[in-house]
Amino acid sequence: MRKILSCLALLNCLSCQPQPASNLAAKAEVSSGLPTREELLQQFRNERRLLIVYGDGLESVAQQVKQRHRRTECTLIPEGEVSRGQLKTSALLLIGANWANPVARELVSQLPFDMEEGILQFGSHHIGGANTVFCLSFYPNPLARALPIGLITAFDPGDILRFYQQRKAEGFSVYNWASMGYEVYQNGQRLLMGAFDEKKWEPDSSTEFDFTNARDTAMAGRYFNFFLHQVPPTSDQTRELINNCEAHAEKILAFCQAAPLSHPIPCHLYPSLEQKGLRLDNTQPAQADFSRGEVHLVANEIFRGRQAGPENALLLRQMLGRPKLEAMERGLALYFTDNWQEKGYAYWAARLYQSGNIAPLAEILDNEQFNNGSPLVMGCLSASFVDFLIGHWGRRLFLERYASWRPSPEELPRLEASWHENLSKPQPQPLSPSPHHPASSAPPLPYLKGFNFAHEGYAIYNGYGSGLASESLRELHSLGANAVAIVPYSYMRNAQAPSTLPFMTHAGSETDEGVIHDAFVARQLGMKTVLKPQIWLGGGSWPGDVEMQSEADWNAFFNHYYRWMRHYALLAEMNGMDMLCIGVEFAKATLEREQDWRELIGKLRGLYSGPMTYSANWGKEFENLQFWDALDYIGLNGYYPLSQSESPSDEELSAAFQRVLHLAGQVSRQYGKPLLFTEIGFTSTPEPWAAPHKDRDGSPYNGQAQERCYRIVMANLQAETDWCKGILWWKFPTYLSRGGPGHTGFTPNGKPAEKAVKEGFGRLP
Repeated sequence: MRKILSCLALLNCLSCQPQPASNLAAKAEVSSGLPTREELLQQFRNERRLLIVYGDGLESVAQQVKQRHRRTECTLIPEGEVSRGQLKTSALLLIGANWANPVARELVSQLPFDMEEGILQFGSHHIGGANTVFCLSFYPNPLARALPIGLITAFDPGDILRFYQQRKAEGFSVYNWASMGYEVYQNGQRLLMGAFDEKKWEPDSSTEFDFTNARDTAMAGRYFNFFLHQVPPTSDQTRELINNCEAHAEKILAFCQAAPLSHPIPCHLYPSLEQKGLRLDNTQPAQADFSRGEVHLVANEIFRGRQAGPENALLLRQMLGRPKLEAMERGLALYFTDNWQEKGYAYWAARLYQSGNIAPLAEILDNEQFNNGSPLVMGCLSASFVDFLIGHWGRRLFLERYASWRPSPEELPRLEASWHENLSKPQPQPLSPSPHHPASSAPPLPYLKGFNFAHEGYAIYNGYGSGLASESLRELHSLGANAVAIVPYSYMRNAQAPSTLPFMTHAGSETDEGVIHDAFVARQLGMKTVLKPQIWLGGGSWPGDVEMQSEADWNAFFNHYYRWMRHYALLAEMNGMDMLCIGVEFAKATLEREQDWRELIGKLRGLYSGPMTYSANWGKEFENLQFWDALDYIGLNGYYPLSQSESPSDEELSAAFQRVLHLAGQVSRQYGKPLLFTEIGFTSTPEPWAAPHKDRDGSPYNGQAQERCYRIVMANLQAETDWCKGILWWKFPTYLSRGGPGHTGFTPNGKPAEKAVKEGFGRLP
């Protein structure tokens, strides 16, 4: 039996180097004429049709897949009713086991795996055991090679049902474009995953991650049993993390005056975000699995002292139960931590209060708003409030009220006033700017030479926080880059309606932990970091379309945007980012609402003590923006057209860019602020100078045209270093295989422009 993946949006971790099995190539009947994965994905996107064939007892799974693909025309057919002709009409997803229909059985037999007598054979792997699920996604359909096929299969249909129910509960979809080429799960956890070599459609050993023979170490503690998944037991980080977990548990039991637990809590340690994420589809540095009674922590230098809390929350849940208010549990869990985010929750809560950035108590004590809010803001404030309640009520009364307490409408304002009075008192640590950015002694930033570092994989193994991202940063450094802009996204559905801006938390997206990881790696390489959060709007819209239709809607929009940027200002301060960009290309919102932006800047300065900029769109916005004086750097996304000619001379292109520099220099001198090209770039197409802002539009590849533009821009910048203080090209990917000859996008990676980057950076200050 078999199953092809059509699973979840996230990916892999440890590299194993399996040898392709001969049966795989034979079954695939591979030829050089097969489509690439990207071509299969594009076929699916273009047609937006999916045929879902499901086995007995699996209709509910098929229905859930259909519901998750609202923009796709999904047709559901029971396995027993499907015909051969139907199996080659559109993208296909098979969900089932023990195929009874001869047509389905024949098709599955041509896919590159076997499941016989309790053993899954795939490539060089032979995996046995119950609750094993095998997935493939976007593989060429043997009956219609230009169309993608996906499959989820197991030894028993019940295993599929349980697998999907767990994935649904964890928030992951099926048949996702970001899925790995193949994945094997056992008891809900990944054992094996990887991609195919698209020339041979065999497993690509360079992107395979195998946990089937992982070497783990067990260490028994008093309150936790530690399972070290390829974590060195004698490292400083490991010992410190284990000691902290035990010490915090000791404090909690003493506070609750409770007897020791009958059984220690399983606590799993992983060496990296990537390895944890590939096993669990969760890259949080610290995670409490309340349903299984387990804790999962990342033990490395990057997150040292930053992951405390969830292990305490699990211990508290087992002793005190789940309180009605989420803030009580999260706050009490952090109350027992040492040096949360290095300085401790009390410092950061006071910083929020004294800078006018505190959240209202009613918001903190509302479960929905608490969970949708910034985990940094809500975390330290809930801990501070719990600390206040313990002092205000006393330990005994606090414990009595912990599980069921909600403040009355009359009680809430009194408690908030008393808490604020407590926050206003002098702190043991001064609340002056963070040591990362001392106000008087910080050296000025050097001339910034680098790229916007684009999270392009949308998979755990190739996006922010991955080993490939670290490799890509090292490559950037080797090209002479001394700076990198890290770009986390949120989204709006409608440019004319205010909405909450979500924080990305799913593994494979631009999560906080991924941002922190890559900023750490960049700093280790000696590179400066610019945090540049951006808003994505689909359907051909962009931030320049944001324009509310009433004063109330404008107020709501800026309220949502402030809450989102408050989080990143705090994250930038906590992690020593060298610059914060407060917005990108809000071409209408900036020109129409100057005062709102000034108020935003003022609030964010109370949290972030480093230099700030804004990325203005070229043209009207950049040339007419009025609040440059409130920022430290003028930021220009400089996609000015340089020529409409099919074959302009270097002299023509150079003269055009000199005019751009003249205009930019005028704005810089008008406000007395240095200017930074926060974005500038060119695609690898025949005429990238005509409309530099346009991404790939079906034009053919031309790496030399892109190289000319890079060379001309950096040659002209050499003479303008008195007012222009840097350039951050758009863009460089998180994995180096994205690029190269034939790739028509913005990255110079693996193209002629790469040489121009190294030479140009070498000539700039």
